[in-house]
Amino acid sequence: MSDFKVIIVGAGPVGLAAGHCFSQAGISYEILERREKLDANQGASAALWPNTARIFAQLGLLEEALQIYFPQTWKANMLQDGTVSSKSDVMAMPEVYHGYPWMLFARPRLVDLLQRRLPGGSSRIHTGKEITAVETTSTGVKVCCADGTDYEGSIVLGADGVNSTVRRLMDDKIAAARTGAADEKSNLAYQSQLFKSTTVGVYGYCDGRIPGVERGTWYETHADGFTFQLAGGDDMTLFLLYERLPEPITVPARHRFSDQDKDAFVARNADYHIAPTVTIRDLMAQTKWSYMSHLEEGVIDTWHHDRIVLAGDAVAKMTPNSGFGINTGIQSVVAITNALRRVLEKTDEPDNAALTGAFDEYVKTRRENVEKTVKISGMHTRIAVWDSWWMRFVDKYIVPWTNGYMSMRRMVAPVVQEGLVLDFVEEKDYREGTVKWTVPRVMGEQEPFGKEEV
Repeated sequence: MSDFKVIIVGAGPVGLAAGHCFSQAGISYEILERREKLDANQGASAALWPNTARIFAQLGLLEEALQIYFPQTWKANMLQDGTVSSKSDVMAMPEVYHGYPWMLFARPRLVDLLQRRLPGGSSRIHTGKEITAVETTSTGVKVCCADGTDYEGSIVLGADGVNSTVRRLMDDKIAAARTGAADEKSNLAYQSQLFKSTTVGVYGYCDGRIPGVERGTWYETHADGFTFQLAGGDDMTLFLLYERLPEPITVPARHRFSDQDKDAFVARNADYHIAPTVTIRDLMAQTKWSYMSHLEEGVIDTWHHDRIVLAGDAVAKMTPNSGFGINTGIQSVVAITNALRRVLEKTDEPDNAALTGAFDEYVKTRRENVEKTVKISGMHTRIAVWDSWWMRFVDKYIVPWTNGYMSMRRMVAPVVQEGLVLDFVEEKDYREGTVKWTVPRVMGEQEPFGKEEV
């Protein structure tokens, strides 16, 4: 068995999915999470596009995922007074195009699925681990935590979100290599990679289905400067509320809005509609959990250095209107897994040059698709908030005319079509729609290079 081990930082959907992918490849791993516990009630919605549903099929997770998601068929575009400007079955089109449905989840349920089905169980997840340092050598890494514990491995995967500690520590190492010291000035390398925010949002959920909200319908309010989204099933309703900022800003690390900020946001929008007969005031009266944050956008320049590699929101952040965020991260950990596996087939102890080659392959495979996804997501948001006169024109006249089919087929489907898969795991539940996958079906199972201990 190989001694190669990945220290994954971050136990969100991307970090947990990385654990699943590494297990399939026979790669050992540990997951470190900053929070003291994984709160089952934390978070609102999460979506899987067909390219990621295809990966879930490889991981043996799709069957259960299909039991817990909220099927969406219809999309109703509305004005702030509740008038429906257009309605179509465009939410059913991803399955027509790609064979797998677009899947909307309550985020805690998706996290629970990934955690509960993790090979090796929760013993692989170590909570309360605030990272203070990452030490690298020619043969491995040591991740140091604030509680005095250390974790040693072969590489570090930073899947710790938009405020990634691993990214900051990696940038410090890059700057130190250039200046000779990791001091305050070296953080300029990190500062230059902070994302920009053009919108702020409040997101959350309500127990049960709100009266007046049709099951299987995705509601989206478009207006000058704000947009709302609402959907759900019989036992839960999910929502996202967005406001455009006057100017794009750089968000300070781990910035937190107060309850007063959130209350003011809600008050400004209280009388606007999120469904034909439901106002924001009605919605918030039934809300069980909500949170306010900046909605950052951007793609950083440097995705890896030495034995450190980044994925998910640590690399690329996009507005959530299109639901691509988690998908982009999972696609990236698939690319990392495939690249590492090819290296480990040749040697159990790859040197820095071999790992750099694998990480370069990952970046080459993913960067263009990631940048397109960020661009499409941002375009969706800016059209929805009428960011310019022509975007307002498109939203009010072109979108109702095409019912969203044109943008789904011409802009979104090509990005989904390029989805990656684990290139060594047989696709037993393979599906295909009218848009053929760029990556062909994987036929036949390949043995992991080394059986991982569970």
